[in-house]
Amino acid sequence: MGDNMQKYGTEIKISVILLSIPAIIGVVIFFFVTNNSQTSKESYFLFENGIVWLFQGEQIEDLTDLKTKNETLANTEFSVYINNRFQRTAYLREKNTDWYYQDDLEERIPSPMFAYTGENLEVVTFNVNKLEQEDISVLNKYTIQKNYTIAGIEDLTYNEKVSFDFDSDGMKETLYVASNLYSHFENPEPGDKTFLIILYYDGNDSRVLKNIYIDKEDEFDDDMTAFEISSIIRLPNQEKYSIIFNRYKTMGGLSICPTLFEFKSDTFEMIKTCKEMES
Repeated sequence: MGDNMQKYGTEIKISVILLSIPAIIGVVIFFFVTNNSQTSKESYFLFENGIVWLFQGEQIEDLTDLKTKNETLANTEFSVYINNRFQRTAYLREKNTDWYYQDDLEERIPSPMFAYTGENLEVVTFNVNKLEQEDISVLNKYTIQKNYTIAGIEDLTYNEKVSFDFDSDGMKETLYVASNLYSHFENPEPGDKTFLIILYYDGNDSRVLKNIYIDKEDEFDDDMTAFEISSIIRLPNQEKYSIIFNRYKTMGGLSICPTLFEFKSDTFEMIKTCKEMES
């Protein structure tokens, strides 16, 4: 009788163990898949002045501590772009807020630079052109909303346009950046005004990203910064392209401020900018 009970107890233990194995395997697979999924969604953007953005899904965080940045990025290979032209893939290191190739710490990566690592991210090579007088006519359809007009090309200190199929509809749109910021310093005149307009032009379906017109004495208003087109990218799982601008306030202590605009509900929204402009 005792032997039968011992045998029966052993069989129960074996049955419990056998039944537990699939559950254990399931838990292991779950954590493996979850961790892999998180890793695959993690990517980094590097900008001038030692600025690092960490992308995790739709979340973007700043990495600010130098030790943390160098330890985190030590084993990460980046695709490096200068003036939106691909240079090479390399391991990078920050030194005195500049970026260096890890295999040559004497070679500082010049500006304007951008580097990234991550899966399923597309970076576009594009040409930046200057506006022509006919472009001024296009812009003035929108500047009039702020009760000003641009007289001509000679008024502009920031003057850029890029033609590209941003919304992936098979037709090119035009991105304009036009401003007279800092044009009045040498020869100020009474009544001088400062303007900035950033226009995504797609005929009747155009969008104004920025349209600012302020008095000369308010030229250092936080919102009035110079914008230059830095990068055009397509983030993972997105059909449309996003734009990264470099923002500057050359007389106001802001040397560079990367700013990301994404298509959201058929319009561009500013998703991320530098900490100096967030506060």
